[in-house]
Amino acid sequence: IGACSQKGAQWIFPTFHPPSLDHHFEGNVFRKKPVFEQRWELALGIDGGGKTGHCPVDADPYLPWIHDSFPSNDGKYVEFIIGNKRRCNTDPKTFKVDLQNLEPQVALMQPIPVKRWKEGMTVDSSMQSLWQRENDNYHIPRKEKPILLDDGNFNPPRYLIATSLDDADEDGKYTRYICRFHSVVLATHKDNIEGESRLLKRAILGETLSNYPYNPEHANFRKRGSNPMVTPLEKGH
Repeated sequence: IGACSQKGAQWIFPTFHPPSLDHHFEGNVFRKKPVFEQRWELALGIDGGGKTGHCPVDADPYLPWIHDSFPSNDGKYVEFIIGNKRRCNTDPKTFKVDLQNLEPQVALMQPIPVKRWKEGMTVDSSMQSLWQRENDNYHIPRKEKPILLDDGNFNPPRYLIATSLDDADEDGKYTRYICRFHSVVLATHKDNIEGESRLLKRAILGETLSNYPYNPEHANFRKRGSNPMVTPLEKGH
């Protein structure tokens, strides 16, 4: 696989941007200026250039900076390789604003215990209001292109942060992400006003919780002479 040290590295999961845009964004390494001011261009695309977005991590540094993925032979697991983007350009004289912005990247290396909410569990009423799912399926005119819509029939479980490992679900003791698996189905809609319309619906097949092959935080702690995972800014990483 590639590495972020390759100028403008890109794969199925691009870590920055295609080499063709190096003239606009520079490479991810050997940079001369921070990327903070261009973070929304990276996430959403270059205004007026007809380009789609590439890397949303600088715009939302809590997102995983994904390098690659490897499905197992039996299809039971998908291994994602993620990195801490804050470790790439580390000179605080040049990249201070990037280093401050990317501090949440360390959260990617910190597993948390969770449990699924069940009937009878006591939760704050304000939290329950955030769980209400609106049905966002709607039809589009026949002459327009189909667009991606959620399948309103899927009712995902809700999760709570567990107070201890013993309180967490068995598959949620050391997790970080909800992994949702979906497909796309073409459906039709009929009404008396616009006639038949087309729907491209996202059919959600199910979801699992991610698991770490090892505990990154514990591995860092066990290193001889290890430093905290978030070090002072003057050290650059």
